[in-house]
Amino acid sequence: MIIVYRGCDVDAQLDQKAAERLTDRIRGLFKSLKPKGFIGSLSAGADILFGLAALDELPTSVLQNPTNGEFVEWLLPFDAQTFRGTRVEPAGEPWIDHYDRLSSLPEVAVGHANLDHTGASVDKQHNAALLDRAQALGRQLDQRVWI
Repeated sequence: MIIVYRGCDVDAQLDQKAAERLTDRIRGLFKSLKPKGFIGSLSAGADILFGLAALDELPTSVLQNPTNGEFVEWLLPFDAQTFRGTRVEPAGEPWIDHYDRLSSLPEVAVGHANLDHTGASVDKQHNAALLDRAQALGRQLDQRVWI
């Protein structure tokens, strides 16, 4: 199973206690579903919490030497620097530190969908790009996609 995820802008306002509760629930979900792969974005909030939990689920040793198609991949809507400036920095810490760490891991692929960050429909287009990528990987790895 491949999990594809994406939060929303409002969840960047999570306080520490709410973020911890949400992270515990995400980890419980992952332990129950036992996914082989994760693909998502890295906006401040739930995206980053999903990313952190995904890395906990698939240890670095697996990511550096994938077996059975296990992977974590970030797909941003546009280039990483613009994304950081528009989707992470406005939320402040600790999101910036988490983003910097997650986006710089050599064992995790970071791609972008080449979308116009000023476009009115960039979020809808990004959702479609995430789904398209997850479906392509699902077919390639013979895994179903869970959203």
